[in-house]
Amino acid sequence: MPDISIAITGSSGFVGTNFIKSNTEFSIKEIDLLVTKVSDIDFTGIDSVLHLAALVHQMKGAPEEQFYKINRDLAINVAKTAKASGVKHFIQMSTIAVYGEQTNISIHSKPNPINAYGKSKLQADEEIIKLQSESFKVTIIRPPMIYGGGNAPGNMMRLIKLVSKGYPLPFKGVNNQRDFLNIDNLVQIIELIIKKQLAGTFLLSEYNPVSTEQLINIISNELDIRNRQLKMPAFALYLLKKIKPSEYQKLFGSSVIESNFPNKDEVNWKTCREGIGEMVKWYKSISTH
Repeated sequence: MPDISIAITGSSGFVGTNFIKSNTEFSIKEIDLLVTKVSDIDFTGIDSVLHLAALVHQMKGAPEEQFYKINRDLAINVAKTAKASGVKHFIQMSTIAVYGEQTNISIHSKPNPINAYGKSKLQADEEIIKLQSESFKVTIIRPPMIYGGGNAPGNMMRLIKLVSKGYPLPFKGVNNQRDFLNIDNLVQIIELIIKKQLAGTFLLSEYNPVSTEQLINIISNELDIRNRQLKMPAFALYLLKKIKPSEYQKLFGSSVIESNFPNKDEVNWKTCREGIGEMVKWYKSISTH
């Protein structure tokens, strides 16, 4: 297969570092948008652009306008510059957050973001899709929470830390279902998208949602500690759902994604247990120092 040249923005982030670490097939040019103006980017000889640079939802306290400046305006400008420079394929890393708090999500679901992160990503997606032409393919990737690979940012690592402390957690009997995506699975999917120049909007998942109770079971087993889960009274769940529906959804709600990625059989899927095991191993390594 001929060498494919790609440019990656946001290459120092979690997805970018894992993608570059596993790369054996592509010629990669890293672009740091903190020091390089979009107008100064040289896309000469670049076949595909993987746009990962973003202000993510974990960055609490960031001014709302910054989400639109970085996630929307910057992304659109990078895409326009790439197209004008003759790049043939643009991959925009979006998020399942564009669908808000819906519990069953498919490609036919209507986007309904609830915060500046989701709204800014959706607006970028919509404008970048408009740039698509016969000579400029556009791919939008919408993954759920990404985990694995050691120190993954976000709620999964926070949950591992919480379980490790041995506190009783109120998730026994909670039959919710949530989809996640291991970073190694995501990297393989991105590689396939680039090699096959797959265009379109792709919702991703591992085709195997788990409940919060099951997730804590896995974490407890990997930590080799007693699994301490309590059953929350039904009236308490009812009150939480009534008074703080958003918090209820985060803790006890479902988020099942019907993935429409067409080449799933070509992915060597890493399981949830394997991914959690990697994170627990990393957590143990830093906890002993």
